[in-house]
Amino acid sequence: MGSDCIFCRIIHEEEEATWVYRDEQAVAFADLFPLEEGHLLVVPRVHVATIYELEEALAGHLFQVATRLAKVLKRVLRPDGLTILQANERAGGQEVFHFHLHLIPRRWGRRIFALQVARARARREDLERLFAPVRKALEEGSP
Repeated sequence: MGSDCIFCRIIHEEEEATWVYRDEQAVAFADLFPLEEGHLLVVPRVHVATIYELEEALAGHLFQVATRLAKVLKRVLRPDGLTILQANERAGGQEVFHFHLHLIPRRWGRRIFALQVARARARREDLERLFAPVRKALEEGSP
């Protein structure tokens, strides 16, 4: 990408980071604005803005790294839970336009954000109508 991407600058060591993990495809470092103690970011080395451009093999690798780190965070930091968060585009809450996964250890009683839970149950017919074209696209082989 270039110097306008903070994550690219971190990956190329043009900016400092507290490194936790590095391999040929991915890195993980501490979030400088942690929502909770132990908040990490898992980031691909290659610049990919959103999940829509992410290769499936790389997505799998990133989630393997996240899974490994989550297990280590659980053992070492002993959180009560863990949230994995990934946002795409401004409307989705993305602020840094380089794909990344947030690993956020959670503690009981600390509300850093609340995911809204729907109170009204969706009608099966509405769900079928909504997702029929999605299933069709998958069957046709389009991502």
